[in-house]
Amino acid sequence: MYGMLTGKRDGRARLVYVNTAIAGAICAITNPLLFHLIYEDARFYTLITSVIVALSVAMVFIGYSKKIDNLTYFRMMGWYFMIYATHLGVYAYLNNFQTLYLVCFFFGIQLGALSYRTIRSVISFLLLMQVLGQGLIWICPVLTFEQKTHLSVLMFFSLIVEYFLSTAKVKIVKHMRMHREILVALAHKTENALFITSTNGIIIDVNKRALELFQYSEEDLFNHDFKILRRNDLSPEEIMNGLEILRSNKFWSSDVVLVKKNGEEVFTHISIGQIENQGFKYFVYRVRDTTKERAFQSELVRAKEQAEAAALAKSQFVATMSHEIRTPLNGVIGMASLLESTKLDYRQREYVETIQKSGASLMVLINDILDFSKTESGNTKLDTKPTDIRDCVTEVVDILRPHCSSKGIGMSMSISQDVPNTLLIDESRLKQVLLNLIGNAIKFTQKGGVKVRVALRKVNNNIAELGFEIEDSGIGIPAEKLHLLFQSFSQIDSTNSRKFGGTGLGLVISKQIVELMGGYIKVESNEGQGSKFCFAIQAEITDAKSDSEGSMISNWNPALILPYTILIAEDNFVNQKVLEYMLETMGLKSELASNGVEVVEMMKKKQYDIIFMDVQMPEMDGLEASQIIRNDFGVTPFIVAMTANSSDADREKCLASGMNHFISKPFIIEQVMDVLSLFAASKQV
Repeated sequence: MYGMLTGKRDGRARLVYVNTAIAGAICAITNPLLFHLIYEDARFYTLITSVIVALSVAMVFIGYSKKIDNLTYFRMMGWYFMIYATHLGVYAYLNNFQTLYLVCFFFGIQLGALSYRTIRSVISFLLLMQVLGQGLIWICPVLTFEQKTHLSVLMFFSLIVEYFLSTAKVKIVKHMRMHREILVALAHKTENALFITSTNGIIIDVNKRALELFQYSEEDLFNHDFKILRRNDLSPEEIMNGLEILRSNKFWSSDVVLVKKNGEEVFTHISIGQIENQGFKYFVYRVRDTTKERAFQSELVRAKEQAEAAALAKSQFVATMSHEIRTPLNGVIGMASLLESTKLDYRQREYVETIQKSGASLMVLINDILDFSKTESGNTKLDTKPTDIRDCVTEVVDILRPHCSSKGIGMSMSISQDVPNTLLIDESRLKQVLLNLIGNAIKFTQKGGVKVRVALRKVNNNIAELGFEIEDSGIGIPAEKLHLLFQSFSQIDSTNSRKFGGTGLGLVISKQIVELMGGYIKVESNEGQGSKFCFAIQAEITDAKSDSEGSMISNWNPALILPYTILIAEDNFVNQKVLEYMLETMGLKSELASNGVEVVEMMKKKQYDIIFMDVQMPEMDGLEASQIIRNDFGVTPFIVAMTANSSDADREKCLASGMNHFISKPFIIEQVMDVLSLFAASKQV
């Protein structure tokens, strides 16, 4: 196993060669003595033996020396084996090729042939031994011709066999060396530190990455326990659990803090597996440096937290600005509606209408920004209910038809007969999309007209796909600018923004709503030839009847409400006066409170039938005041929430606190009339 990762297996091969040289020295001394005992006429040649013994001892000392590298030593050993085999051949010749000497000679040739590392070296050695052996056989004076022939043939075929054995060994070793070099290269090229330890945790091999990562040398790590790299030792329970996992041939892995030689901490992920080699078991540690990953993850967490904080700040800012803008806007629109109900001359009425139109435009702008903020943050939710599609589309067209008439353009509508009557859909959101698209078509059309078409695309498992087309004969859109249509705050041409107005958010919001409804939106247009916007939505078909908005009743009957007492809870002086004047216009008296604390104190002294409660007030807000009234007082006044926050979540909070109804600022006198009529109707039930 030693040298698998470091590539130092040649160190083990060098040790084998050293041991072979020692064995050669021993054999050079003992063989002549042994052969002399067997063959009484065997000759002992002191000079040759002394030379071989001295050469063997020299090769032993050279092998242990670090001054000569492995490759040079291996080449020297090749010459050593050639000389050693030659001296055995000389012994065989001098002893007339007696059996033991001949066997010893063949054994020396085999040992030398198997020691060479290339086929070329093997061939050179065997050819030299063939020439030497054949020459010694044929010049031997005591052998007969027949004996020489037999020995020559034996020599030839023996060396042929040695050739095949040695070349097969060289090929196998070469193949193994190639695989070893690939494994070593892989071990060095990997970004992970690799350790091989005994089952007791003693390090027996490492790769270069391990040395670089932990700044140790090979001598520092070899034969040391792996725990020198740990900051904290494992508990006995952890060791037992880990060994149990490894013995079941599974991988044990964990995030571990290790330390470099200088004491610096390294965050790592360790994976340990068990391997077996030649009957011995080892553990392989794969150590991955996760310091940069942890830093990157920390950066991601910080970036996520910053993004969430920015989104929250943005949401809070939008909500705050919505409240701050809607509050004074309520005074502007409310006072304008009151002023309109007075006697005005032509010029004054024109001024009031201008104020109302400007307020309405500002309200559209605020709603667009709020809708965009909600859809962008993913907070938009659909409120599906049974809806008559024909009535829904007809209402939108009827609302916008007067605008077409004022511009002198036509408007047509067609709904296919196969369109289901009632679908489960968010009616208000669908109307919002239609108002945006049809309103845009009217805005950019100066002559001709606008066509609205609705058709059934398909029905699958009671889910209908409806297709809507809004086609106009307006200014059209250049093909190269179509991609700008559904981008936030974009206009095809800045001059259009000045000429026709708009925030550039309507189409973005429409696209997001359509996609929430499981559909898509696209546009076809040519400059100067009009445009056609197409969108599709998916909705479930239902037989349930659509519910009408029963909360808004237009029949105002002052006689129904006159006996009741009214309290206005509002901290803004202008908004107090707006609602007070609206009620006075209807012949109703009211009392004022500036915050929730005053409301609670006034409720202790007097019972009120209706409370118009602002949600955001100092000291105590409208939500808390409503809860106190519901929980602590025996009376149950009709509480109407007034808030500049108009989302579904705000509506739910108001109703959950005990309020009965909800109107969004800014509001006009007709909305107040509808609320009062709704209250009167509830009392008659």
